Amino acid sequence: MTTDDLTYEQKIALAKELLAEAFKAASAQYGLNRKDLSRLALQIALYSANSSKSDPASLPQEAPELWRQRDLTRRENAPTFIRRVYGQWLGAGLERRDLATLDPDLYRALSVWLIRHPDDPIAGQLPPQHELTNELIAQLSAVYPTDLLRKLGRAIHTRERSKQSWRNSKMPR
Repeated sequence: MTTDDLTYEQKIALAKELLAEAFKAASAQYGLNRKDLSRLALQIALYSANSSKSDPASLPQEAPELWRQRDLTRRENAPTFIRRVYGQWLGAGLERRDLATLDPDLYRALSVWLIRHPDDPIAGQLPPQHELTNELIAQLSAVYPTDLLRKLGRAIHTRERSKQSWRNSKMPR
């Protein structure tokens, strides 16, 4: 069996096992504690997230092909269409919200498909924003206390709100 024969979930599970073994080996060899490993894991995740995404300028600015104008004789479902039309951008920075902008009809078709087929691997290839946010929160929570993250969130919210308030006060009325 080759890796091409594995499902997306199986590949993820195998990758997690491989990474867990690598962390155990690094911990034993270099005397790293759990906190050190958590920080390292976060740095790797952030590096991976930033390096695996392509330059936003290289993402399509308009849909290469629209869902509503597809060739109906192909009998494609939304995930098959996405893999064919957007395959080069999957895993390279394309997000589900990008589809909402590029092709709203395709976005709606994908949403319906995922409600009916929640285990489809396309869900992992195009995660919704809340899943990306939850993943980042989990990674940060492994390194920093939740109370600190909450304070940082409030500080960021306050700064953004005051920037917006300042912009509104400078606008001519």
